[in-house]
Amino acid sequence: MYEEMGSEKMTYWYNPLNLKRTYGVVLNLSEKGEKCKVHYECEVVFLKKDIYNCFYFSIHKKQIYINEKLPDIVFDELASQCGRTIYPIEVKISSYGVLMDITNHEEIKERWSNKKKTLAKYYKGKEVTTLFEKMDVTIASYTKLMTVLKKEWFIVLFFSPIHAGYGRPKSSIDLMLDMLPYKLPIKYNVTQCVTENEIEIGGLMYRQKGNCVDIRDEIDILKGNFFTTGNVAQLAKGELDISYEIYKDSPVFDRILGSCSLKLPSGYVKKIEIEIYNLVEKQTLTVAEKYQKAIKQQEKEPKPKKRFTFW
Repeated sequence: MYEEMGSEKMTYWYNPLNLKRTYGVVLNLSEKGEKCKVHYECEVVFLKKDIYNCFYFSIHKKQIYINEKLPDIVFDELASQCGRTIYPIEVKISSYGVLMDITNHEEIKERWSNKKKTLAKYYKGKEVTTLFEKMDVTIASYTKLMTVLKKEWFIVLFFSPIHAGYGRPKSSIDLMLDMLPYKLPIKYNVTQCVTENEIEIGGLMYRQKGNCVDIRDEIDILKGNFFTTGNVAQLAKGELDISYEIYKDSPVFDRILGSCSLKLPSGYVKKIEIEIYNLVEKQTLTVAEKYQKAIKQQEKEPKPKKRFTFW
């Protein structure tokens, strides 16, 4: 939502009421001379706003594709099915657009319990048992589930703490980004600014730019340690540059584009290019709307003629 404010031509206030969108998410990964493209879609549906100006959303992460293909290894597909079990996930977001809470944890636990029973009929083996045990631990713990959610690139960027009032982002924030699989996120500090969007007339452009400031040395990062002895000679380096585009009269970000890099003292280098964009042609419906649509479709279909039989 935009308003006139003093000498400023445009200002922005986070107000995603009635938001119903599907976003495309593309991650282009480059490491050790190899490249990989990961893409999927995320539905974001506004649920309600409370008296404290907090917003509630339902988020549904869909099928993941790797290099434009479905996972071609049985275990990878199983892992993907397990991971998607936490969705739809319902979250509470602050008035400044920051993730605060998971509000349907009990529902997710029940969903996983039912899903595991189904999967166990088709998948067997030691690796499968280990995967199920890890999922049990993760989903049973609110803290662990929140940690998993905060590693999702879409969640971290779409609900980035960029807002601090009318069109004025916080000057500096820390971001924790998932740069290494199965490890803790890496810490980056970024400065933020907002300008008019030169491409989309009447829109705004937020920008985050900064560097890796993780205090853990390479050994602690790879071991997954929270703390470190702080061997300065072995600290990681990296850069981050992300742009957030808000088109005219849009309640939230329409497009997020940028890159993030990580370089370890051993010579390991990884770069991730990110693009998140509003799929305008795919209007997302709420559960109630999908139900009503199905009812109307059934009403339109011709009813079968009655047939009589002796049996």
